[in-house]
Amino acid sequence: MLVGLQQNAAQRSNIALVNAGLDSVTLSVQLFGPLGEDLGFLENRTLAGYGWTQINAPLANKATAGRAIITRVSGTSPFSAYGVLNDAFTSDGSFIPPLLPGDTSGADRLVPIVLNVGGLGGSRYTTELTLANLTSSPLSLTLVYTASVRLGSGSGSGQTTLTLAAGEQRIVPDAIAYLRAGNLAIPADGSPVGGALLVKAPTGTSASGLAVGARTFTAALTGSGTFGLYYPGLTLGESASRVAFINGLQESDLQRSNLAVVNRGDAGDAITLRITYFGKDGAPLGTPVTTTLTPGQWFQFGQPLGPLGVDAGNAKIEKLSGASRFVAYGVLNDAANSDGSYISMSQ
Repeated sequence: MLVGLQQNAAQRSNIALVNAGLDSVTLSVQLFGPLGEDLGFLENRTLAGYGWTQINAPLANKATAGRAIITRVSGTSPFSAYGVLNDAFTSDGSFIPPLLPGDTSGADRLVPIVLNVGGLGGSRYTTELTLANLTSSPLSLTLVYTASVRLGSGSGSGQTTLTLAAGEQRIVPDAIAYLRAGNLAIPADGSPVGGALLVKAPTGTSASGLAVGARTFTAALTGSGTFGLYYPGLTLGESASRVAFINGLQESDLQRSNLAVVNRGDAGDAITLRITYFGKDGAPLGTPVTTTLTPGQWFQFGQPLGPLGVDAGNAKIEKLSGASRFVAYGVLNDAANSDGSYISMSQ
């Protein structure tokens, strides 16, 4: 399933289908609108071995937002799918990963960071939040925000509620503004603010009943449009219990990288993480660094490869103490326009 698709004056979406096996496979694509309305099926797509195809603007003339369910019609090869959000003015693309079945860890999803902060050249980063109720009944959600001391004063932590109608996909244009409207005391003086957001569903809701994602973006410095990146809310099962890896970090005249970690807080305790960086040849770089995070805390290491004197590398994140799980991710930022690419962790 793909959620968070848009087709409006600001964003357009595409869907890509991938055959990951040698034999051909035929796939169906069913579309749903923002209130869960059935928009029908697209023409079946048959992909040869290791084939790829893209469906451009599947929601055009149907809905301004929605989701898609991709199902096998015939063939035995494994397959995958992904979505792309493209800015209508800059053509900046954001990758939307698929929501896969089979997760038994529950519906609660951790969005690593929602924020409102200033950037380079007077730009400002804002987080757009997408929430989708994939059940046939209303879904009452609790949004638990943990402010980070890395951004501003670290004040404003708290929670608010939100109810989605059956099948509803809701796009919140500014997550921080929404949380403020829910009576969270997040500073509104223009100072940088942000933190992790845990979206909690009623006990017993399955992971397949809720989808959450975020797009953090900044306005183009010239002209109209935005540059940004999309990242999914992660279930408990998708969070790391002991070790995680971030690959593809860069530090050059063209790209800069950040690395961030979050304590999910599922065990209610602090955790200590050790981060070791490695160069392109696999050799460790410098001295490993450690950080201790209280439940829900987010922390970012800005441009960590710079002091190590390398232009590319990767990182290993190990939990040294604590029972709670954690999330790690990297971000590649274009040096010219601040466009970001999300690097998910591997385990």
